[in-house]
Amino acid sequence: MKTKAVFPGKFIQGEGVINELTELCKLFGKNALLLASPSVKNKILPSFGTDFEKEGITVELFGGECCEDELNRLTRLISQHKTDVIIGMGGGKTIDTAKIAADRLGIAVIVVPTIASTDAPCSGCAVTYTPGGAFETVQYQKMNPAVVLVDTNIITNAPTRFLVSGMGDALATWFEARSCSR
Repeated sequence: MKTKAVFPGKFIQGEGVINELTELCKLFGKNALLLASPSVKNKILPSFGTDFEKEGITVELFGGECCEDELNRLTRLISQHKTDVIIGMGGGKTIDTAKIAADRLGIAVIVVPTIASTDAPCSGCAVTYTPGGAFETVQYQKMNPAVVLVDTNIITNAPTRFLVSGMGDALATWFEARSCSR
């Protein structure tokens, strides 16, 4: 019987691990692009006290949908900035957009989830939508994320409904996995 498991290159989880982000980016090159959801850009990043531009990290606001228009915009930006690594920081759609863009351009992706209720961080697949938000397709990446960085302070400070949803999803996944193993 053949068993196959695919994981991220690195999985780092703990309190305050977000402070390792700039050093992790340097493992992949000089230029990084951080795709940030609105809540990340307005609430989380200002609390860093880091000059991202000085660290070689360009911060870009996520357009709201993981759709071809947003992917085309993002891949153009990545090419213009000569980006070596992209960081997807936010919820599932932000992360999926970063993963697909990185895959299309053959660069590494670092995933920083900010909520517990998403399955996007560790997987090698991503969902695309129409600009209006309707499901379009599942896309498979050649590689899983290079790094998944989960700061427990960020996760626990997200709205409670996302933590509770993540717990429910974890329980459902456990039952699904157990059924598959039988």
